[in-house]
Amino acid sequence: MGNIFKMNEEPRLEVLIKGSGDILNLNDVNFIGKSTCLIEYIVNNRKAMGTGFLIELPIPDSNNPMKGLITNYHVLNYKILKKIEISLNFFLEKKTLALNLKQKRFIFSDSFIDITFIELDNKELEELGINCLEIEEEKFLISNGLTDSFIVQNPNGILSFAQGKILKRWGFNLYHSINTIEGSSGSPLVLEKNNKVIGVHKSGMKQSQYNIASNIQVIVKAIRNIYNNRRKITNKLSLIKKARTPLSEEEINELNNHGLIQTNSPYIFQSPSSFLVSSLWFYRTNHAWYWTPKEPKINNNEEYECNWLIIYPGGSLRVIGGFYHGQEPAQRNIDLIHWLESTKLKYLV
Repeated sequence: MGNIFKMNEEPRLEVLIKGSGDILNLNDVNFIGKSTCLIEYIVNNRKAMGTGFLIELPIPDSNNPMKGLITNYHVLNYKILKKIEISLNFFLEKKTLALNLKQKRFIFSDSFIDITFIELDNKELEELGINCLEIEEEKFLISNGLTDSFIVQNPNGILSFAQGKILKRWGFNLYHSINTIEGSSGSPLVLEKNNKVIGVHKSGMKQSQYNIASNIQVIVKAIRNIYNNRRKITNKLSLIKKARTPLSEEEINELNNHGLIQTNSPYIFQSPSSFLVSSLWFYRTNHAWYWTPKEPKINNNEEYECNWLIIYPGGSLRVIGGFYHGQEPAQRNIDLIHWLESTKLKYLV
């Protein structure tokens, strides 16, 4: 096992191999490590920590990117964002940034895809002088579970990295074989071939060899949908709060008229099955509708385990993962998906 550096040591980052694959060039690993930070804040008189990293998102487009901090919702969420002072510690660069959340900035925070993004201004970025990581915008192939990738981890102020494979897609998630350290949620999942981010690691899967990351390409779609419609939202807190509940009786009737029936969850609606048409389930978040052909176990609070697909302009209608992988829904449900796409944020915030 290679060395790792601790907070009270001279910053360095060497190889900690966990998984298969060739040893990476340390310059590549250091490049990722420099943009990875330890997030620290005090909440309820207790110190909380987590991992995050600087990222450049092609929002509104690749020529005009938005830069900022990205991590998991369960590391840093909207419930505490306006109540705390956050310190970002970049140990390889020996730099710290105190993040002022009271100033005007774009914030996205959503529990469903487990992501929080906080925009940083030019002054903050110049103060740090650290490059933001780029994302993989092109659809990357997962060939027989042999897609080489790695994670740079920063739990509790200890920076290391581990290698592994991207095994498969499952809705907006990526399953990978990288053996992460406890506390590594919010770490960048990176393609070895080009050092571009393909996901944000968030958890291990119960009773399984898989670990899970949110797909960065879906994250961009989610954030862009709010960014492009932000001027239509009068309550700025709606940008970062959960979808409102319950919907009005009029709104529920409108959804019913288009074939959507509310379930026991205020967030989930069903398009019932009929002759030669399978059921679909739809989830309303604060930024987009999602759909899946897999029935959510609503009473067991396991709706997150379905292969949910984001409804987004120009998005694919092919199922990702599960029994119907690669298939498109019946025309009735395709029309329903396109209608929900046209409603934008009407039923969401």
